[in-house]
Amino acid sequence: MDLNSTNEENGAEYVEVDIEHLDSVSEALIDYHSSEGDHFAKDFYSRGDHGHSELDADNSSITFNEDELKSLNLSGSRCSSCSSLVGTGMEPNLDNLPPELFYYICTFIDSRFLSETLAYVCSLFFRLIRDEETWRIRMKYRWRQPYILPPRSRYRYHCFQSYLQREETHKMWDNPEKTTDHFHVTDNYAAIDCVHLMDTGDRLLCATGSRDRSLKVYDLSKFDPTKKSAEVANEARVLDWSAHDGWVWCLASKENLLSSGSWDKNIRIFDLNREGECIHSIKTKTAVISLKFSDFIISAGFDKKVTLYDPRTYESVMTLGRHSMPVLAVEYDGTHLVSASEDKKVCVFDLRGNKQPLVQLDMEKYVMCLSMEFGQLWMGDRQGAVHLVDCNRGLFAKVSSGAAHDGKLTDIAHSLGCVATCSTDNSIKIWEPSSFGGRQYLIRQLKVSSLPVTSLALNVRHQVFMAGVTDMSFHVWRPKSEYNSSIN
Repeated sequence: MDLNSTNEENGAEYVEVDIEHLDSVSEALIDYHSSEGDHFAKDFYSRGDHGHSELDADNSSITFNEDELKSLNLSGSRCSSCSSLVGTGMEPNLDNLPPELFYYICTFIDSRFLSETLAYVCSLFFRLIRDEETWRIRMKYRWRQPYILPPRSRYRYHCFQSYLQREETHKMWDNPEKTTDHFHVTDNYAAIDCVHLMDTGDRLLCATGSRDRSLKVYDLSKFDPTKKSAEVANEARVLDWSAHDGWVWCLASKENLLSSGSWDKNIRIFDLNREGECIHSIKTKTAVISLKFSDFIISAGFDKKVTLYDPRTYESVMTLGRHSMPVLAVEYDGTHLVSASEDKKVCVFDLRGNKQPLVQLDMEKYVMCLSMEFGQLWMGDRQGAVHLVDCNRGLFAKVSSGAAHDGKLTDIAHSLGCVATCSTDNSIKIWEPSSFGGRQYLIRQLKVSSLPVTSLALNVRHQVFMAGVTDMSFHVWRPKSEYNSSIN
């Protein structure tokens, strides 16, 4: 691999930098002062002059000419760690490449490859690529509209993960006909009210709960885009139970355990490592409308209460009752539990303290669905509006609201890259995470049925999206194999 190769065209000298084998160039590197990285990144992105270099058709190299280097003002004299590259006769090499030019080259390379491969070539690349300020500037340059509320995990702003997920979201949804395999599977004879994605580590499973009382699990690795719906269902179906005597309304999982809640007033726990054996059944007082499975098995329903069960003994350990009408949704982040009810109240409980609400939010319309992670609480109400709440430091302060659908908002899910919503208006919408602070930024709208969409599931690791519909079917969007290989 020749990183110093040059060619001449019309008397101009060009420098060709091979990016296919960047993982083998560590021997050509010298030690830069890491503090120079921020200076060059800020200066480069603030200029936004990215229109002159050429990327070969096979994406194997990037070519710059001397005039372009000069126009970008990439002279090595600007960095005390580098000698001048232009006008001195020195051949540009990775051992004298300014960080500014390195960042420019990186704009042509997939972010996941940068982080998971190129960053580990040498300590220099690791410092430059993994610097949080680099990704904050890069995100600001690409997406002018910032997050309304910066996503946080334990109060730390993850700029790189935020950028990566936003980039991959756009890659997947800007042109889904090209980048995704869409599966439309009909395997029930009644409406599907809940869908769920389970990442067991070695495989990704999807589960559905239906009004025909059945609970079905499918292996997504066996979904073949060349086959019809019935064939896909038959080949990918792992388990099929008549799990309950009433509608299966909600699903939750932890590791290999899958739990289901039903209108028959039962919560059932199935072990997928034991061929789906039902290892326990918890009898509740009323129909189970919402279910979560983490440190506790958490259920809510028509008894106007939230009940927590110990997953080791399946005994009730706590009951929270602060609502005057049925509880429609619950969320739990390991510390705070949030419940939303038809009484138009959203209550937040700190499970480290007493049973009194830490915060109570009064809403104009009652909230039907919740999604809480990264210090954000997203809520969807019966009028089709979305609300964002700041969860950091226990504040739970309402930040913004905005209309999303024309019908009831039946489910909501979010990641660092998007907010997904579905509604009784028969649509699914993928939003920018910066939406609902004024102007809405819609990435993609999906019309999959003439009937209401009931539920959503999102898996960021595998870039898989799932939806259940009352027309007795479910839909799965998965990256195409060639696209998937480019982002993994």
